[in-house]
Amino acid sequence: MKINWGTGLAIFYATFVIVMIAIVVKASRTDINMVQENYYDHDLNYEAFRKSRENGSQDKTTINYVAASQEIIIQFDQSLTDIAGQIKLYRPSDHQKDQNLVIDLDTKNRMHLDVKGAAKGYWKVLIDYEHQGKKYFKEQVVIL
Repeated sequence: MKINWGTGLAIFYATFVIVMIAIVVKASRTDINMVQENYYDHDLNYEAFRKSRENGSQDKTTINYVAASQEIIIQFDQSLTDIAGQIKLYRPSDHQKDQNLVIDLDTKNRMHLDVKGAAKGYWKVLIDYEHQGKKYFKEQVVIL
């Protein structure tokens, strides 16, 4: 059976419209996770961020994950006594699971982060702190 050119054109057009509608529906349902909501402001302050990252690389702060107790232990340098800042547990695959914590050190200059309820997998620990007017930034990947 041979179809005429008008029927073929109508079938092609209908198929094209259906495929385009399917693409639009799929695209509208895609969740868009931005790393930072106000990325433009962060871009303007990149030089200060670069300097704080450089300071953090020279710092002796260590980040360790202890699987037995399911906690992350952040050991700050003993010479840094008056630290103010925040720690972010960043989950690249799901921004809704991110956690922001204020730095609260114990007597041994450590901070314990309980991660018992956290999802297993890839996390980044981002430490952004200040000591005597000097800013530091440190980042480490942790696999829970």
